[in-house]
Amino acid sequence: FFSSCNAVKFYAELLNYVDIPVLDLHGKQKQQKRTTTFFEFTNADHGILLCTDVAARGLDIPSV
Repeated sequence: FFSSCNAVKFYAELLNYVDIPVLDLHGKQKQQKRTTTFFEFTNADHGILLCTDVAARGLDIPSV
């Protein structure tokens, strides 16, 4: 979890740039993008999700 949307965006871009694939989820994204990212992460065998506290509120991610 990160404390700001800008931090999530910064580190997601940085890690993806150096070929460490991550997904990002934060409150400045449109709801459709957040939903798509959430389902992409829950359906993946493994992965890294960078997010703000928007993801701490009631998201149920199996096996996490």
